Amino acid sequence: MAVVDPDRVLGAWALADTGAYDAPRAARVAEKVGANLAVLGTLSRYRERRGTAWAVESPAAVAYEAALVHAPDGTLLAVDRFEYVQQALSENLLQLPRFVEGGGRWLTREELLDQALTRTAERLVRALGAPPARR
Repeated sequence: MAVVDPDRVLGAWALADTGAYDAPRAARVAEKVGANLAVLGTLSRYRERRGTAWAVESPAAVAYEAALVHAPDGTLLAVDRFEYVQQALSENLLQLPRFVEGGGRWLTREELLDQALTRTAERLVRALGAPPARR
């Protein structure tokens, strides 16, 4: 799926400023940059870990909501939410796959966000009925 350059989107966003942060505004911005879809999101938690990759006082935490908007009519097509505070593997063995994916260490907030946004992008693409990208 092609993505519009972020600087171009920011410029169009400033021109479409109505004081609102909602699906209709996202749809107007998408149309201005020639896109038929927009992703609109809110980052509600973005806390960095205190400590190192091998020992922390406080783990990283990330929470957000992302919405997929159809530009021609402003319809909300899908919403994905993510909230996660990294835990020690000894506290929750069900987190083993995520622990291994993270390299068996305490992640930074940027690393958590990157992993989460990858999953969100895959979910939003599936919501459109498109096959997921191959890794």
